[in-house]
Amino acid sequence: MLESGLALREIRLLAEVTLIGVHGSLAPTSAIVDTGSPVSAIPRREWRHADYRILWDTEVPLSMAGSEVMAKLACVKLGIHDRHITSPLLEVRAYLMPDDSHPFLLGSEDFLTDVDLHVSFARQSAYLEFLTSRVGG
Repeated sequence: MLESGLALREIRLLAEVTLIGVHGSLAPTSAIVDTGSPVSAIPRREWRHADYRILWDTEVPLSMAGSEVMAKLACVKLGIHDRHITSPLLEVRAYLMPDDSHPFLLGSEDFLTDVDLHVSFARQSAYLEFLTSRVGG
């Protein structure tokens, strides 16, 4: 549709994520909330120091940005936060990417299934709600 000259509005929701490492929380990083992907995908620079559990030892092919990547499925623990609050600890399934060529994506399964996502195109805003708390901008 973009090729036809149609203007399409979008809201990109970024989340500040802190992965849990063997010795505690790692440095926060940004991730894209990807409502079109069921499973999260984490670049190597982010997961290499994280505490994770491999769920399926066989690498699976993923189609990412027009290329095929082989990755292992794992379970990681993370928190989402903003200037004011931090979410409860979440355990999410994620593909551990073999390199850093793709961004950190938070997929819907295990992440959006446990939060409320509020989007307002009229206000150009979006935020995540964890029970009685809000995270986002």
